[in-house]
Amino acid sequence: MGGYVVTQRVDEDGTPFGSLFKTFLKAGSVIVVDPLTAHTFVLEPGTEMINFSSAPFDSKNMDLNKHVLVDEASLEIRTTEKA
Repeated sequence: MGGYVVTQRVDEDGTPFGSLFKTFLKAGSVIVVDPLTAHTFVLEPGTEMINFSSAPFDSKNMDLNKHVLVDEASLEIRTTEKA
């Protein structure tokens, strides 16, 4: 089981900048996502993911932005970058 994660830095407003990175995952992988990093996990069927956070979940401030890294239908990585 496994998959990959796509990441890209974003500013305080959620605007992306810099390069996109694709990191392959396998069983036992540990990923640390830094603050202000957009991320999308694409996992193989049957893969299980355990998520930990350094802060409690806040449904009023979910820390989400609309920047799309991976097309949901095709699973192709978006290549548009902003400097």
